[in-house]
Amino acid sequence: MRYGYWLPVFGGWLRNVEDEGMEASWDYVSRLAQRSEQIGYDLTLIAVGAAFVVIQAVVGLASHSTTVYLAQPVVLSALWGVVFFVSIAIGRPLIGVFASVWYPFPAWFRASEPYRREFGMQSFVWGLVCLARAGLRMWALLDSGVGGFVVVSIVTGTPLLAALVAWGIWHARRTFLRLDEPAPERESSSYG
Repeated sequence: MRYGYWLPVFGGWLRNVEDEGMEASWDYVSRLAQRSEQIGYDLTLIAVGAAFVVIQAVVGLASHSTTVYLAQPVVLSALWGVVFFVSIAIGRPLIGVFASVWYPFPAWFRASEPYRREFGMQSFVWGLVCLARAGLRMWALLDSGVGGFVVVSIVTGTPLLAALVAWGIWHARRTFLRLDEPAPERESSSYG
């Protein structure tokens, strides 16, 4: 994955360039993002994340409610849980999609049953964790208020997600190293 490119104004400021020769407009940034995707820069998840932050801020400000503001990422977490389950149902486990971005699995292996089974199981676990965490955070928000929500969010945040990622990598490696499936002869020569 390759991230990043210079945007008008900020890119020039960061690089200490007075006239960067870039138009500071939405049209220019939109064209730049589309072209960057075409040549191999991965921006879609970043754009979705940025859009969610803006929407969350607007909804929070418009509602004048801390509860509404904090409930939005809880709802998003629950939606992620549903997306993980849907990805399994349609035969494209989301964890497998993410794994393929970070590791160059050959096409024949991505189409194999062990690949779909392993990442289907991991997508199921991630879906359960997202739904359980969303439920726990919503309960804490509604029952204990902001303080309880913050505590639950911290405890179930980075430590839990880091442990889940580590478990996923460990389990996939363990599972795939145990396979006796050699690469098909026609493709194995291109890797050797």
